[in-house]
Amino acid sequence: MILALVLLAAVTVFYVSNTIAVDRLSAEINSLQSAYGEIRNMNIILNKEIDRKKSMERITAIARNRLGMVMPKEVPVWFDLDETRLRSADK
Repeated sequence: MILALVLLAAVTVFYVSNTIAVDRLSAEINSLQSAYGEIRNMNIILNKEIDRKKSMERITAIARNRLGMVMPKEVPVWFDLDETRLRSADK
């Protein structure tokens, strides 16, 4: 009889401690999910801000207004270098 009571007490303690552990883990999961959601929203906001800041219209306006840059009047000309002439010029 005493062995049965000790066994029942041990099972009850195990069950209660298991229930408490599950409740703590559940609370931690909810907290982590909430933090994950906040971080994810912040990433979305930051990505939109990055897209806004790298827009060509914004960069062009800053270049003109703050830096005094102007658009070139003619298209740049590309040319090829002759590697042999470049090597001979270095010597």
